[in-house]
Amino acid sequence: MQTTTVEFFGQACTSIRSSGIDIVSDPWFSDRAHLRAWVPFPTWSTEQLRAIHQRIDAATHIYLSHHHEDHFDPEFLRSLSRKTILVGNFWNDKMQRALRDLSTIHEIRRINHMQEVSLSPEISVQAILQQPKFRTDSMLLIKTPESVILNANDCGLDSEALKTISERNRVTVFMYTLNFMASGYPISYLRSDDPDFSKPMDILRTETVGLFRYAMQQLKPELAVAFAGPVMFHDKVNAHLNRYPESVDWTQMVEEVAPAGDVIWPAPFSQIVCEQHRVVSRDVQPWPSPDTPQPSLGEEEIVGPPPTQDEILTAAQSFVAMVNRILTETDTNVTTQLGLSAVPSVAGVESEEPLWHMRLRFDNPDPACEFVDAAAAGAAPCVHITTTPQILHRLLSGDITVDDLLLSAKARFRRDPDSFNSTLHNIMRFGGDASSGRALVQWMKRMKEIGQSIFVQYKDKTFQIPKYCPHEGESLEAATITEDGNIICQRHKWTFCLADGACLAGDKGINLYDSLRENPTSSTRTNA
Repeated sequence: MQTTTVEFFGQACTSIRSSGIDIVSDPWFSDRAHLRAWVPFPTWSTEQLRAIHQRIDAATHIYLSHHHEDHFDPEFLRSLSRKTILVGNFWNDKMQRALRDLSTIHEIRRINHMQEVSLSPEISVQAILQQPKFRTDSMLLIKTPESVILNANDCGLDSEALKTISERNRVTVFMYTLNFMASGYPISYLRSDDPDFSKPMDILRTETVGLFRYAMQQLKPELAVAFAGPVMFHDKVNAHLNRYPESVDWTQMVEEVAPAGDVIWPAPFSQIVCEQHRVVSRDVQPWPSPDTPQPSLGEEEIVGPPPTQDEILTAAQSFVAMVNRILTETDTNVTTQLGLSAVPSVAGVESEEPLWHMRLRFDNPDPACEFVDAAAAGAAPCVHITTTPQILHRLLSGDITVDDLLLSAKARFRRDPDSFNSTLHNIMRFGGDASSGRALVQWMKRMKEIGQSIFVQYKDKTFQIPKYCPHEGESLEAATITEDGNIICQRHKWTFCLADGACLAGDKGINLYDSLRENPTSSTRTNA
């Protein structure tokens, strides 16, 4: 009888093997990721790396879920013999350039959103690209004669996508992450000496567990797998992150998810086998103790001399022009300023005296950037970033995004007031890349033009609300309505009062109904 075998190699790297097809996902083995801040847990010996390389080199296909360095490792991919690389057809110039370089070695097969591709007469895959299309993450649904496997890596779980998948498929194995330390926010906003450090971390951890549980409830898989992590931070300034409870021990979180169904947390070299859409065997290797000795933490490697203030100013002017161009094209205004402070080393992001401060203003019609004193750089309303001149220059030049910086924890962020400006956040994540920037502009224009809304029922009243959460665009069609008349977004648990639209959990400066006041068009009716 034929079988489907799933093997685990650490972080998000897995193998799904059936009927002569072997798909390995997201191999990351050549270097530290995210400004060289992340180290996989556990670390690999030379012998283990050699064995993993040999095993992956026997695969037929490589799946790349997205462009983050702990999932997309071009150096490792260049070391493999010719493969077919499966990847979403993302609007992302940087990733596309890297893929073109790899095309001299491998066949690159780009897959559109919801497109199903046959790899053999018996095996097919379907890519579910995170929406809107300026985002660059994906899930892969693998269909074999013996199983349906959803590899969701650490993709944002869209409730509409989960609903579509569950309606069309009986998922055998669902794989997703519990790596709350990879969220970026609020980790880089918290100082190591913050007396309230654990409170927002506990909230983030609980949200992550809740999202995993919610996905299991929607999909009802035969088996759920917590994977895509853990990781450790390399820099000494972030040693407190490695000591945080459950940063590398997910046992308690798995136990909290377990009431929703069968779930495992497999260490590297674990294996499960499926027959007739059932998991018939599992070899779940134990994780090493969190106290297992790991390589000692290092200091930040300073790459190249610090840029001059003229070089910083030139890069900042280009950055402001890029942001202003998007704001002008979409008839949008951002009054939040960006404050930058440069310290000599990553080790000093919490303690060293800054070398200089800069303020960037984006409000039309008078955007500007200038060197200022500390008070002006941090004047409200602002997002403030402290890190090295080298890293700030890379951010302003578009070489890295705010994602890279948040995930690396090689900076300290601050918001004053503590509110979330989704427009500036999206532009800093995607606007610097020409392709994803165009997609972002298209989406922002579309939201202004369409103003989609839905109707939800609460007791004997009907409320018209925006279709999408103002935080990260999650559909509110699957949102929870509480007994006291609040609506809770499934993805990040932002909570709004149906009566007046006030945000009760999330950015309390945002009102749910603001977009409806600008765009009163409705398009869909649903009872939540």
